[in-house]
Amino acid sequence: MIKVKIFMGAGTAEGMKFLEDKINEWVESEGVKIHSVTSVMGKRKTEGLGGFEEREELFLIVLYEK
Repeated sequence: MIKVKIFMGAGTAEGMKFLEDKINEWVESEGVKIHSVTSVMGKRKTEGLGGFEEREELFLIVLYEK
């Protein structure tokens, strides 16, 4: 059965490195077989010290099978 997992991180070099590490950890720990990955850039409102602000986010949609 094919399933979906979504990863989300900041649209920065550090954010992409974070996603890379998280996805590699997940693949190794769960032993999944990835069928496809789709990426989408978007903006997300986050609450900070100065109120709400928009920041770029990277969303990775992974289709996988265990």
